[in-house]
Amino acid sequence: MNGDAAGSEFLKAVEPILRKFLENIENPFVWMPLGLFILCVLAYPVTKMKAFAYLAIAFLVIAFGADWVGRWQNRQTPPVPVPQVASYRDDVFRYLASVQAKAVSMLESGKTSAAIDLTEKNLRAVDQALKSFPHDADFHALMGYTLKDIFQSSKNLLPPEQRRAYLSRARNSFEYALQLDPGNASAHNGMGNVLFFEGRFDEAIKEHDKALELTNGHYPAAEHDKRLVIAVKNGEIPFDL
Repeated sequence: MNGDAAGSEFLKAVEPILRKFLENIENPFVWMPLGLFILCVLAYPVTKMKAFAYLAIAFLVIAFGADWVGRWQNRQTPPVPVPQVASYRDDVFRYLASVQAKAVSMLESGKTSAAIDLTEKNLRAVDQALKSFPHDADFHALMGYTLKDIFQSSKNLLPPEQRRAYLSRARNSFEYALQLDPGNASAHNGMGNVLFFEGRFDEAIKEHDKALELTNGHYPAAEHDKRLVIAVKNGEIPFDL
């Protein structure tokens, strides 16, 4: 194997490690030791002092430790609701919805791998919740959004057929939610998301409009999603999913 090929293989091997490390690089507790590590690395060849080499190793270990703590915190979820409490159903729903919102926030901030990990974890939790609330349209809609978010966040990370399977399951969840409650605005908006990903823009717009109609126009997410569909349909934004 020549030098270029070996270098390419090395980069391919370390890329996922570096990606996970960079997910939390905005954390000052990562930046500080990382910056000191770089300074020590630059200082060693100039001074030839072994102390800089040892310090570089120490600061690198601290940086990776801070990164691990940051990633662990990213994956933390709110306390699990207590079944004995009267508001258990609402507590469970808020809990799962808040976890999914956190995953979406992580996705939007570029922490794709961490977002997928947290969404997969929440997917299992929503599936468990549906055993307690099998005929609750809101939980089926939440399942649809969780599956849809995995599809949306997994481009170039999961095989195309696996992503399509997630989107198909999301469609089934939204369809069942609407069978249980045809007036569920969240399910209509989620169905609009699925139709958009399927390239059926006119149908997607109708679903977003229905969600807005059911909420008297007070549904910011539906407004945002509708604008996105129109922009893609008009060629203002590329359709690259």
